[in-house]
Amino acid sequence: MPKNKAVAGSGGADGRERPETPQGPVRMCVICRRRFAKAELNRHVLTAQGNLSIDAEKTRPGRGWYVCSDPVCEQKFAKYRPGARRGAAVKRGTRGTAGDSLDKGGKHA
Repeated sequence: MPKNKAVAGSGGADGRERPETPQGPVRMCVICRRRFAKAELNRHVLTAQGNLSIDAEKTRPGRGWYVCSDPVCEQKFAKYRPGARRGAAVKRGTRGTAGDSLDKGGKHA
């Protein structure tokens, strides 16, 4: 069966067709908000300097954003600003974990 084939009559409130439910881990493209199998998406993470970089192995720690391979989404993501979460992730650093935060008396993110 072809990847991401829309299911007939599965349109959402906005009228867009929704893809079939993929098998395995599912993630959402931050631009088009469609769901895909994790393996089909590109993951971007913050570097220690606060820049976005591609995480080809999809295993780097820290806040990650998934983008589908649609050229329109890739173009829009180049201008995308992840917002408050990005700033908070840079402020905390990319190496900390939720457990580290709790050990220091911080709130669980």
